[in-house]
Amino acid sequence: MDYFTPQGDPAIDFTKVDQNALAMLNTARGNAKIPFVITSNYRSPEHSEEVGGSKTDAHTDNPCSAFDILCAGDEDRAKIIGACWAAGFRRIGINVKNGHVHVDDSNRPSPAIWIE
Repeated sequence: MDYFTPQGDPAIDFTKVDQNALAMLNTARGNAKIPFVITSNYRSPEHSEEVGGSKTDAHTDNPCSAFDILCAGDEDRAKIIGACWAAGFRRIGINVKNGHVHVDDSNRPSPAIWIE
């Protein structure tokens, strides 16, 4: 793993992360050539609902393939989305309000792209 470690990425639950999705994220980070600040990975169903998700969203899967990535602006958002798509993520959500991009490799319907 080139970019993500338990010490450097406390928002990733390395005990519950889907290793294939983490490898995809690592590839995306390398291709984007900008830092990825991960703000969320696995969440309990209750916590997911508290922060505006649902008790059954991709963040609640174990192993978890969902990541929320903080964006500095439109240019970084475009780089993140393009790199994640190229790495194989087919579920991408853009949260304009909180400045995040959500990606996951769950078994939910895909491809799926949404804007919140």
